[in-house]
Amino acid sequence: MTIDDVRLDAPGFDPGAVRSGVARALASTRLLSMATVGEDGLPWVNHAYFSVDGDFVLHLLTRPGSRHARNLAATGGRVAVAVADTAQPGAPTRLGLQLAGRCGRVPDDEPGPEAFRARFPAFAPHLDRAGGLAAAGLPVRLYRVVVEEFRLYDEAAFGGEVWVDGVVRRAVPVTDHR
Repeated sequence: MTIDDVRLDAPGFDPGAVRSGVARALASTRLLSMATVGEDGLPWVNHAYFSVDGDFVLHLLTRPGSRHARNLAATGGRVAVAVADTAQPGAPTRLGLQLAGRCGRVPDDEPGPEAFRARFPAFAPHLDRAGGLAAAGLPVRLYRVVVEEFRLYDEAAFGGEVWVDGVVRRAVPVTDHR
């Protein structure tokens, strides 16, 4: 799992240590928590399995009619994500990542990303076929989170109670397909 195709700007922190911490957090678990807000202002959290590619874009599967998918459609795709291994023993090795960005559904005719196929091989045949998951009759669809901001907590690298805030810089913009 790499995030090699982007620059992570976190002023005051060693870029290599930041990149390493973000990559370790993303590799520490296959499950994320995603927060959305509905048109009525009520927040909603869901969990999803995810992959990440070199452009720091997360991919996940979810049902288009779910509450969080409806929230995304109604509010411009704004999303917050938390990634942390819940089995961590605690200090002095706590590691976690908070992300903010935009999320949208990947078109059914677009091939599934290699990172997702590699991390979840059971879905690879469905992502490779024409029409993708829909043609396979599966109720879930692929969504893309384009990460714009991050907050890293990495005790091993930066010590306790140090939060590393940063932004993601891409040479080429990535669309979330909203």
